[in-house]
Amino acid sequence: DLPVVISEKSVKRKVMIIGQDPLRKTKDFQRNAAFQKGDNLIFGTPYALHSHVYRSKRTRVYWQVIKDLASGGHELYLTDIRKDFVGSVAFQKGRYKKDKELLIRDKTILEVELEEYHPDEVVCFGGLSHSFVQPICQSVLRIDPKRTEHPSPRNRNWNNLLIRDKTKDFELEKAQWIISDLGL
Repeated sequence: DLPVVISEKSVKRKVMIIGQDPLRKTKDFQRNAAFQKGDNLIFGTPYALHSHVYRSKRTRVYWQVIKDLASGGHELYLTDIRKDFVGSVAFQKGRYKKDKELLIRDKTILEVELEEYHPDEVVCFGGLSHSFVQPICQSVLRIDPKRTEHPSPRNRNWNNLLIRDKTKDFELEKAQWIISDLGL
């Protein structure tokens, strides 16, 4: 995934939002026309924001958080701690636990992103992102990143944080909870 900057005209603060990774299911690639043609490289954006279909369905909560923060005067830089996808989710997770060169490469890229963008705030979606980013933020910016719940539907913590009410939009409630949690 390529990093994305989203901004409105008047900017109060620069915020870097760092997600976990561009993990995809292999079948997502198999459905992609470029993949089917044999292209070896497919570009995307964090939270699939380049896709109206994803913004309105699967990643709607991410998009709502981003829209709310941008409309509140924040310039946003969206990126992930991991910079590529290779193979299945299980393969990818195992690969990152074992491959020190990949960890060093991704750490170095993130250091450069932080130095170049120099955000006022750093927000991490989820614990994995936060544990990776915290020492880098301390070293590069001398600030602590904020950790919030990962918006993913697979995050089971949402069942403990919010009570599902069939009359309310659960995804919108999650977005509102994240905005409140961040205090931005």
